[in-house]
Formats: sequence, C-alpha cells, structure tokens
Amino acid sequence: MDQWRGTARNGAIAVAIAFSIFQGCAEARDMRSKPDEGTSLVAGPIHVKFADGELRYLTVGDREIVRRVYFSLRDRRWDTTPSEFKRVEIQKKADSFHINLSAVVRTDAVNFQWDAEITGTSAGQITYEVHGQANSDFKYNRFGICVLYGAPSLVGQKFELVDAAGKSTEGEFPRLIRADVWPSRFHTLKYTTGGGMEVATTLAPVPFGMEDQRNWADSSFKAFSGMDFPYPNIVKGAQGNQTLTITVKNAGPQTGAKRPLRIEVGQPVADSKMPKIVPFDDTAQKGFFLDVNKAHDRYQHDTVLSWPYSSAVNLFDDDTQFENLSSIEDQAASARSIAPAARLRITPLTFNPPYPRSGRDPRNQTMFGAAWSAAAVKHMAAAGVDEAMFDVGPGPVDAVLKEMNAHAGSAVLATRMDSASRPPVDAVAVQSKGATVIWVINLTSQEHESVALSIPGVTEATLRSLDPQAQPDTKHTVHLKQGQLPVKLPPYGVYEVTVRSK
Repeated sequence: MDQWRGTARNGAIAVAIAFSIFQGCAEARDMRSKPDEGTSLVAGPIHVKFADGELRYLTVGDREIVRRVYFSLRDRRWDTTPSEFKRVEIQKKADSFHINLSAVVRTDAVNFQWDAEITGTSAGQITYEVHGQANSDFKYNRFGICVLYGAPSLVGQKFELVDAAGKSTEGEFPRLIRADVWPSRFHTLKYTTGGGMEVATTLAPVPFGMEDQRNWADSSFKAFSGMDFPYPNIVKGAQGNQTLTITVKNAGPQTGAKRPLRIEVGQPVADSKMPKIVPFDDTAQKGFFLDVNKAHDRYQHDTVLSWPYSSAVNLFDDDTQFENLSSIEDQAASARSIAPAARLRITPLTFNPPYPRSGRDPRNQTMFGAAWSAAAVKHMAAAGVDEAMFDVGPGPVDAVLKEMNAHAGSAVLATRMDSASRPPVDAVAVQSKGATVIWVINLTSQEHESVALSIPGVTEATLRSLDPQAQPDTKHTVHLKQGQLPVKLPPYGVYEVTVRSK
C-alpha cells in the first residue's frame, strides 16, 4: 500500500470507466441456435453469472467466494467435450433463482445425457443437482461436478476439509503452485474469511479430490469428482446422480453495489518490467508448467528457465481464456522459487488448446486474440518475466504486440482497479521514453459506451486504437474537458494512451 501514498500530489493518472453489466434473462433458450451470453443472478448475498450451463464468479460483496461450478466429462484422451444444451429454463427473482437444464455430451467416443436443477435461495444457499444416463458404452477418465476456487481471491486462505466419516483436515490455499494432488478426499470444503463470513461447499454422494490447476495455466484450485460409476467403463443405460450445495453464512452488510470502474496508475513496481517479445518459432517446447514444478532439483541451477503456456487446457470459452491469465504471475513466482537466479522465459503463450484438440483457434485472427495477448503482457510485466513468445494470430494481435514490444524492458507502473464486480477491462502502464503509456483493454464482447479518462493537471493526450480495422486516422490528440475524456471502447478493443512529460 505504501506505493499509493501521496498519489495525488505526484499527479498519478486515473482512468474511470463507466460500464453496464449484462442483465438480460430469457425464460427459455434453444441453446442449439443461440449461444448463452450470460445472465446475472442473485441468491441472497451471492451474485453469480450463469452461462453455458455453468455458475461463474460467485461473489459476496467485492469478494469472489467460488470461481465456477460446472458438469464436465473427460474421455480417455483427457479431452473435455462441451455439452450440447437442448433446454435452458431460467426463473429469476430479485433475490433467488431456479434453472432447469437438459444437455447431451456426444462425440465418436462418448454419449451421455444429463439434466440439472439449479436453485439459489434468498437465504444464501445454492444447490446444483445433476442426473445423468449413458446412451452408449464408453470409457472415461473423469466426469462429474467440478468446483473451481479462484486463486486470486483465495491464496493464503485457510480451509477445513470434512470426509464422509466427519473427520476434519485443515489446509491452506498455497501461494506457490503445488505439484501434487491433495491427499485427502472430502465431501465438504469450508472456510471463514477475515470478516467472519462462512463459506461451505458440500458434494454428495461421492467425494471430491483437489489439485492446483495453475500447473495447467488455470487460475484456480479444482475440486473434481466422479459420478458413481465403475472406472473406467460406462455401460449403456447406467445412471448416476450428484448434488452440490454451496452455503454462505454471516455475510454481513454488502458493499458490492454496481459503480463505475476506476483504474489508477501509480508508481513504478519493484521487480516488474515489460517483457521482450520474440518471434514465434514452431520448434518451441511442449508441455505444461507442471513439468518444471515436478523437477525442482533438475532446474534449480538453470540460468534460463522456460515453460509453455496455454489458457485452454481444460475449458475453451471466452471467460476462461481471460480469467486464466493471472496464473502467469503465479507460475513466474513459483519458477523463481525453483531457480532464483534464472531469467524467465515463456515460450510459447497461446489459447490454442494442446493435445488432444489440435488446430488453430479461430479467435487468433480477431480482436479477441489481440486483447488476450495485451492482457497476457500485463501479467508477465507484473511478474517480471524476461522474455516471451506468442503463438497467436496472424491478425490484429501483430499491431498490438509490436507497439508493446517497443517498450520492452521499461518500468511498469502499478495499476489498481476499484470495482464492486469483476472488471470488464484491464490496463497496463509503463514509464518509457519520456512518456507514460497506458494500454486499456476491453476483456469482453460488449461495447462500453463511455470511457472517461481523467488525467489531473493534463489537458491533452494522444489516443490510438490498435484495431487495424478502425478508421485510417487512428492516432490523434484529444483534449480533456474538466479533466475528463469520453471514449467508446469496442468489443475486445485495445487503446493506447500516451502522455508526454512536460
């Protein structure tokens, strides 16, 4: 916090971004004809986004308590097959909700249909009940309800695991990435926040296992389960059930009312710098950070420590690709603990899924790829990663990475976001070549009509869209009226703002 003291007298830059959260809700959707864009729901003190049959970003006030709840089937190749939704019915009230789902998971390798009933009550309890049936014989590696606990909000948080016999085991979500699976299987994980709020997740009839998903570039700890079927063979007609319950108590007064987002740019951050971006080489290494994390003795004396990064190992939706980027910082911190003297190199970074889903993601050639890459640079810069190689594009990303790479090695300025909800934008700022350069990144497919840029003591700045499809004159000087500049931020837009020192 010391770096924020005296911010006003030092003329720090603030970006205030006004935005609207998607609030639409359809009573029923045919998911075969229209993808689910997301619905905001409330269960007492819990706010949640529902999309693609999943509960995402369960928050109480300003705190995320659970990252995701979803049903997943992984075949013998560890491929996660997306569900095809036949029915999605939502009943939404001011402080509660009820959802009915029908879906099928179907490929050449698997065929499984499932129904779910999801209920959120005004008392702060959510249940996710699943009933499934196999439509063919098939083999599997894992399938059932998964719960993700977001690492950014929970590292350092102590918890308690309770098994079927009622035996308790204490633990803590670790800051450095853990390479092994938690030894205890459990039915309930519960924790109490510093403010006294109690959060519990309970699964029946089969227990959870848990692993640190940051090894595979997810920004979460995964509690995974299996329906009550013999492993690894499923027989046609076999049926199974699971029920997950999430309960929140002692939530207290909430401060999470919707308000405009404010991004403050502060002082230089120690041990942070813009990474050098090198051209893609198709001989770049394969694998996961886990390969490094399991072999500390092998790498501890390395002068260069490198590993690949893909944000699409387990799930493939837009939210996942952006939410996972914070794991870059955790991987870098863990890498430094393994080889303290090493230069850190990530080669390559991509959201193309690794085996078994080979091929190029079509989002590579869109502004999604540009925004994802800019946000990845932000997290590498914060972590002090020395060098990076991207496997993204070709497309708009080329212009974005070219501009950011022009400031490789520059000092990174702290950015702090004051928001009551999950920020729809991100920003990275540097002090470079006698100027302050800020990249503002839209992390969503929604256009944000009003972006108010506030720079105390400054009357003009240079604003540039890094979208090659924008108007030809994309770089222009803008004048601030009463310290405010309205800017429209398009879907996955990346804007560069430059303020020259006087």
